[in-house]
Amino acid sequence: MATASVGYVNDLRRKFRRAGRLEGFRFIHVHAPCPPGWRFDASMTVDVARMAVETLAWILWEYDGRLRISELSKRAAINRRDLEEYFRIQGRFKTFSDSSLKRIALEIEEKYRILEHLESEHQ
Repeated sequence: MATASVGYVNDLRRKFRRAGRLEGFRFIHVHAPCPPGWRFDASMTVDVARMAVETLAWILWEYDGRLRISELSKRAAINRRDLEEYFRIQGRFKTFSDSSLKRIALEIEEKYRILEHLESEHQ
């Protein structure tokens, strides 16, 4: 199992190739922004996808009996991009309040901490 993003094609391609070599069930959850539904200019699709990873709104990881957070997400955790910027460029979040954004930011941080804990347990 893994997560991937269209914003990081090399990572996505590597995960698809690896999955293709495995036997049995494989699942890759791919983040692919939708310009009309998310209400942003289509020319920003890759930027929006990358921002999701850089803000940790979309965390990249792999699991094959052992959980590993990808280096892209680990770097994002150290130099995290502003979540508000990611939300404000998308019209679908136009009505979100500052308190809603803060709550979501806290939830993202908690999710990342849980993944770090699970990763450390499997090393």
